Amino acid sequence: MVISDSHTFLTLTHYADQGLKQRIFYLTDPAAAVRYSGFDTDELVLTAQRRWTNWKVESYQTFIEHNPRFLVYTNEGWLIPKLLADHATIQVLGVFEDEYLYRVTSPGTGNQAAP
Repeated sequence: MVISDSHTFLTLTHYADQGLKQRIFYLTDPAAAVRYSGFDTDELVLTAQRRWTNWKVESYQTFIEHNPRFLVYTNEGWLIPKLLADHATIQVLGVFEDEYLYRVTSPGTGNQAAP
């Protein structure tokens, strides 16, 4: 599961149970972050810190290449606009206040369910 908000990602890396911690990722793409949200500070900081932590911080492109179907938990940011620009199929699975859970299928992978 990709967590697109850095604050939520950091909170979960600290407080979530071990089973969830092993399954959450934060994706980085500084150029897309600047394009769609106006800043890349979160991407740069989390990328730098991953060498001292066991956080699953990956580049957007690498993650997409190895995970054609996945879930995204988000409230805002650059990730959903970038996925749409890349022609991913996005399905809303749930909404809680201003946060959304999406199922994402990258182009060319069909519409099979996310793991």
